[in-house]
Amino acid sequence: NDNNNNNNNNNNAGGSISTDMEVEAFVTALEETCSEENLKSINGIYKCHNKCQSHLCCFVSDDDQFKQDCSNQRPAACNVYEPCKRLVNPIHGNKPVKTLDSADIEKIVFDACYFGADPLKITGEMVKNCHGVCAQRLCCFSDYLLQSSCRATVGDDECELYSLCEQLVTDDGVEVNSAVELKENEFDVGHICTSKVSEDTDLYDTCKGLCIENRACCFDKPGYSCYEMEKEWCDEYKACEKTNLKFSGGLAGGGTISNSNGGTSGGSNTSSTAPAEIEKAVFDACYFDEDESRVTQELVTKCNNICQPRYCCFDSYKLESSCLATVGENECELYSPCEQMITKDGGVVKTFIELDMKEFDDDGVGPGESNSDELIEKEVFDACYFDNDESRVTQELVTKCNNVCRPRLCCFDSYRLERSCRATVGEDECELFALCEQMITKDGGVVKTFIELDMKEFDDDGVGPG
Repeated sequence: NDNNNNNNNNNNAGGSISTDMEVEAFVTALEETCSEENLKSINGIYKCHNKCQSHLCCFVSDDDQFKQDCSNQRPAACNVYEPCKRLVNPIHGNKPVKTLDSADIEKIVFDACYFGADPLKITGEMVKNCHGVCAQRLCCFSDYLLQSSCRATVGDDECELYSLCEQLVTDDGVEVNSAVELKENEFDVGHICTSKVSEDTDLYDTCKGLCIENRACCFDKPGYSCYEMEKEWCDEYKACEKTNLKFSGGLAGGGTISNSNGGTSGGSNTSSTAPAEIEKAVFDACYFDEDESRVTQELVTKCNNICQPRYCCFDSYKLESSCLATVGENECELYSPCEQMITKDGGVVKTFIELDMKEFDDDGVGPGESNSDELIEKEVFDACYFDNDESRVTQELVTKCNNVCRPRLCCFDSYRLERSCRATVGEDECELFALCEQMITKDGGVVKTFIELDMKEFDDDGVGPG
């Protein structure tokens, strides 16, 4: 008996060490994910929020949010999630934001971000300064990406102090990172490309830059212009003709697309000289190989801009009829990297999150694979089953279960990160992945750590978020 007790003690000690190491690794990863530097972008906020969303209730400090405070009910878990506090109470300079007066915060935001009705006040420097002030409160306006903003935790009053920051997030929840993007988000081309462009050099450059950034191929010279095939799309920017840009016929007086200083335009311009230049422009805009860190919102925006006129080359694109016969196989081949931007439903990827999930997270049992129903069901069971045994909930189980389940989380109504695929996939196949529903959080996201899964399945008897 003594030997058995000693063995049990040793086993328990080993298990404790293993658990401590897993928790330590989790905290280290969380600290990195929620670092001040990462929280300066929506990409970083999204990743931090994804890990923290079920524990933001640990860090409520305002009296009017007190009812949501769960720090007393789950002190151990709240201690583990301490890095998440930066989402709720960020630092401005060397001071926590909540130590600043409301009037000071409002003035700081106003000075950095206000441009009124004047698009010429929107410069690269202004956008950079506005981001610096707004970064850690963009979560007030990011419902589309985060599925739930931090407004409930931070409070409406504080979010209202940062109301000007909302201009840095598009209606689709995508982060605005450049002056051109902000101008397009706040002013349509008709408001910028007015009759005054002929009198104001800065306004002329702003108008022309916006046109070239978003519709360059519409203004290419004859033989290269996409105008005839994309007339409706190009005509949305008809106001651009107030500069020397002309539809179908390239530039008034001929030549290549350039700015007022004579420089050749970059961005989404489709080359007007050679197939090799088209191929290079597409490659530069869209290529990320197997490097997930290169999948950014900037890449998605640039790739979409350059690919838009040629998505019709691909059978997988369902938003318009094929142009392969008209455009020709040789030219369509130049745009082959663009196919990565087409979703399973035949639409177009709009956010870096969609592209990341499409290209890197779809590594489980995928649609149309030859596995029999029994093999699929067994693979899901082997990866995800823990019954009522809390000791089996490990990081390895969470990782394996997520890998197998990722392509079929869309089967469940509780999953909010993409549209339901149940009608397309079918009830029978969705049923094979039934165990996967345990990996979906209350907010409709995905459980990423064994701690989240453990608390969700075994400890969810305290006061939870909301």
